[in-house]
Parts: sequence; C-alpha cells; structure tokens
Amino acid sequence: MLKLVFIFAILLQAVNAEPAKGLSQDKKQQRPEQVSPTPGDKSQEEISNKGGSARENQQQKEDGLGESFQQTQLKQYWVLVGTSIVTAIAVLIYTAFAGLQWRAIKKQADIMRDSLAETRTLVEQNERAVKAAEESAKTAQEALAAGERAYLVIEDMQLTPTHLGDNWAVMITLFNGGRTPAWSLESSGQAIIASDLPADIPELPRFDKREVVIPAGTKKQIEVVFDLPITDEDRKGVNGGTTTFFVIGEVRYRDFQKQLWVLPYCVSFDPSRRRFKDHKAKTYIEPTP
Repeated sequence: MLKLVFIFAILLQAVNAEPAKGLSQDKKQQRPEQVSPTPGDKSQEEISNKGGSARENQQQKEDGLGESFQQTQLKQYWVLVGTSIVTAIAVLIYTAFAGLQWRAIKKQADIMRDSLAETRTLVEQNERAVKAAEESAKTAQEALAAGERAYLVIEDMQLTPTHLGDNWAVMITLFNGGRTPAWSLESSGQAIIASDLPADIPELPRFDKREVVIPAGTKKQIEVVFDLPITDEDRKGVNGGTTTFFVIGEVRYRDFQKQLWVLPYCVSFDPSRRRFKDHKAKTYIEPTP
C-alpha cells in the first residue's frame, strides 16, 4: 500500500512539471515585435537599428536559455514518467510473486492439514487394530486355559471313623477332570451340628497347605479335620436324625498358568444313606463307577 502511495506522489510531481513547458512558450509569445522604421533621420535610424540589434541578440540569448531549460524539464519529466512506470511494473511483479507465494504456502498448509488428518486416522485405525489383536490374544489365551487347565471336582466325601473325644473329620476324594495337573493345594473347612444351617456362617479358619499334585485324569484323597470334638450327644443326634452334621469349606489349587481356582462346598450328612449331599442342589456326592 505504501508503495502505491509513493507511485502516485511521483506521478503528481511529473504532472506539475509539465506546466513549465507552457510557461516558457507563453514568454516566447510575449516577445515585443519589431517596429518597422519610418523615414526620418539616418542617425536616429542607425541608433535605433543598433539598439534593436542588441535587444534581438539579448532576446535570442534568453530564448536559447528558455529552450535549454525547457528541454531539461522535458527530460526530467520523461525520466520521472519512466521511473514511475518501471516502479509500477516492479510493484505489480512483486505483488504477483507475493500472491503466487501465498498460494503456494496455503496449498502446502492444506496438504499438511490433510496429511495430519490422514495420520490421525491411521493412528486411530492402528489403535483399534492393536486393541482387537489384544482382545483376540486374550480370548485365545482364555480358550487355551479353559481347554487345558485342571478341573478339580469332589467325587466322594466320607466321615472318618473316630471315637469320643476326637475331632470330627471327613475324607474328601478329589478328581482332576482337566488336561493339566493341579498343584499348590490348600484346604479349609468347618463343621456345624444344628437342626438347620444358620444364616450367619462364620468365616473359614486358616487354610492348610498341602504338598499335593493331582495329575490330569487322576484322584487324590485329602483329610479335613475340624476343630469340633465329638460328644456322645452330638453323635446320637446326628445318627438319629434329630440334628444335622453340616460341612462347609473350600479347596484351592493352581493350574499350569499359575492361576488360582477355588472349589467351594457346602454339604450335609444323611445318616440313612451314610453319605453327604449338596445342601443347595440336594444331590448326593457319590463316586463314579
């Protein structure tokens, strides 16, 4: 914008210089005309001729100076016009170059913005692909664990023969129906003698660690001894059916991936069949043939 103002100022100065030419021409046109001599005295005519010749010479000198000044002004005028034209062309070229450069920068910015958007899209797609791969790997691992891990079940449970004063105890037969061994066994249990299982069951005592490994497809027996002495009254009540002998406990073990599994049980003793049955399912625990 400042360059355009500068150009207009130069053009205005050139236009102001043009009237100097007309002023010089007006001075030239205002020169006094020579008066033809009238017949008279020769000496007066000679004096007049000499004076007119001097004035003519002086006028010629002035005319020469005026023409020289006019030519100088004209040259300066055309120099200013040429300079203005060159400056205007330079400004136009610079403006065009700046416009092309701005378009190139804008185009590059658009390309970078589009590239950034594509990069973000690729990152999101990669994140989804990684998440899907992780979920697939987790599913495969869970499927492997489900198909290959150890599965312990209680195949049989019997009262251990005891005498008065001894603690109640049961012998549990565990069967591994999985495809890999079960190891790091821990067991805990408690016995309750009552007419019905109380709603508020106490917490299990500490677990006993057992150095037992049960291979796939094999059985193993473990004995659980309860902190409950046998009394004659309790034994008569259990055998007579007036009270019920409840056993509550858990068997914990780990599979080949070191994952901990819990086998809970809650059973009651049926004196008529001398067997335990699941308290909730009401099914007897009997060994498979």
